[in-house]
Parts: sequence; structure tokens; C-alpha cells
Amino acid sequence: MSGPWAKYDREFVAAVQGRWDALVGGIRRDDYRAGTVVVAFKLHADGRITEMEVKTNSVSKVHGMLCQRAVLDPAPYEPWPREMRLMVGWDYRHITFTFDYR
Repeated sequence: MSGPWAKYDREFVAAVQGRWDALVGGIRRDDYRAGTVVVAFKLHADGRITEMEVKTNSVSKVHGMLCQRAVLDPAPYEPWPREMRLMVGWDYRHITFTFDYR
């Protein structure tokens, strides 16, 4: 990652990853499955998440809900820095995350 939002993106991804790791740690071994969940959403300049949608889910509904929670639980995120707002040019970004259960 590069550009004025590289630090912001690293911190955002780390927050989601940390929450997902904690949530996945609570899955009973018998309920664990391998597969992928893809979620898409808007990340707003003020740190809000809206329009969350599961795009694909090859595991289970519960696994998909955990992925959504991994993004939503740490919200709201820090507001974007001024230079990031200027560079993006609008008040939200479309984000897609892929979660791999292995």
C-alpha cells in the first residue's frame, strides 16, 4: 500500500483482522469448515460502515455473520485524514474483503 492513506488502510485492516481472529477463535472445532466469505461495504470518511453485503459464502451463514461482525464491531473507525479525503474526492470508499477459513 502506498499513498496518503497507506497508514489508515494498514490500521483498518489490522482492526478487522484482529476482530476476525478473536471471533474465529470462538468457533468450536466440530463447527469449523474450510471456505471463503467475501463481504463488500462502504467505508465513510467519518469512519462509519454502511451497505454491508455478503457477496459470496462457501462456508455457512454463521461464518458469514462472523465476517460481517469482524468489520462492524470495531466501527466507527478513525475519520479519514484531510489529505486522504482530498485525494479520494468523495466521502466514502467501496471496500471488499475476502476472509479465508482454512
